[in-house]
Amino acid sequence: YQRGYINDNLKETEFGIRDLAAKLAHRIGGEVKFISDLTKDYSGYNEGNTSVINLAKATLDTVPHEIVAHPIMRALKVKSEMGINSYIQQLEKEGIIEKECN
Repeated sequence: YQRGYINDNLKETEFGIRDLAAKLAHRIGGEVKFISDLTKDYSGYNEGNTSVINLAKATLDTVPHEIVAHPIMRALKVKSEMGINSYIQQLEKEGIIEKECN
């Protein structure tokens, strides 16, 4: 997890975090929820398609880390586990790519 800090200008920071989070989540088709709890040891986390941002500890860096980086890493892991050949076969079956030669 990322260690956050409480900014003196909380209202401006909270607005920026909420705004950036909403825009990024919308772009990738995800969902974002907000909490504000100083007792939690995290500034945010991601579960599947939902990211949770802890406003009490989050910074603007937390938002792309949770909303964008975790889903990208999860997708890369899945694709590498599938293996490149089976991934290509799947793309061919779904009509996303066409095989040009035999």
